[in-house]
Amino acid sequence: MYRFYITFIFLCVTHFAGSLSAQNSSFCAKADSLFEEKNYRLARVEYERCFYLSSSQEQSYYALKQKSLCYKALKEYSKAADILLRVAERYEDFYQVALCYYLGDDYAKSLEAVAMAEMLSDTIKEDIVLIKLLAQNELQDYDAARLTAKTLNELHVKSGAKDLLPLIDSLYAELPEKKSERLAEILSFIPGLGQIYAGEYLQGFAALGMNAVALGFGVWQIFDKCYITAYVGGVGALSMTYPGAKTSGVYSVKKYNYKQSQKFNRLFKTTLIENL
Repeated sequence: MYRFYITFIFLCVTHFAGSLSAQNSSFCAKADSLFEEKNYRLARVEYERCFYLSSSQEQSYYALKQKSLCYKALKEYSKAADILLRVAERYEDFYQVALCYYLGDDYAKSLEAVAMAEMLSDTIKEDIVLIKLLAQNELQDYDAARLTAKTLNELHVKSGAKDLLPLIDSLYAELPEKKSERLAEILSFIPGLGQIYAGEYLQGFAALGMNAVALGFGVWQIFDKCYITAYVGGVGALSMTYPGAKTSGVYSVKKYNYKQSQKFNRLFKTTLIENL
């Protein structure tokens, strides 16, 4: 578990290349002071002002980089990535963009930033491959993720660490069980069956019961030749309960599949990082 926390801190800590020049320090002195005081909300506004008043590319880069750090400190990761992307041009920039998008649950954009980082690097680096692997898992692209995991293991072994391939194979041997959304859609023509298929038995039987009562009432009123009551009480009730129950069946399966994938991803991430 100690290794897990060390690695997590390593992932989340900022490691931009380059040192702070005296010119930039003076240029953004007020913003830097607010940042040091951890007043990130005011600091980000001040850094944006510095960006618009900047007279060089170096100052522009510094102001937006620091504004990005403010959003990151506030855990607004996607905004942090969007800000840094405005001036990103080096490997370290795109690594941070990829990391922030990943932390902000925007996995597709994280992979785009990973691709840019890989293009700017002469060698494949373990840190960016790890983000790529975790993002692919979140997107449930397990075939691609398995290949990325093998690449990560090769880099890991080259550094003199132990071979993790048996562990990786064992993790991917138990991929999350997924239910068919198409089958759920077909089953949901009978309200409640989609939810029952997804394992939500209480909701499924409740939906089945409500729609059966509405249908039964309508048929009963037709046999009694009470056509207005049949239309209002039967058809009217079905028009309110049937569409929702039908849609809910597919949603229940999506929710089930999401929970299964998240369970797998949490186990994979914890197990892998503890062994890195």
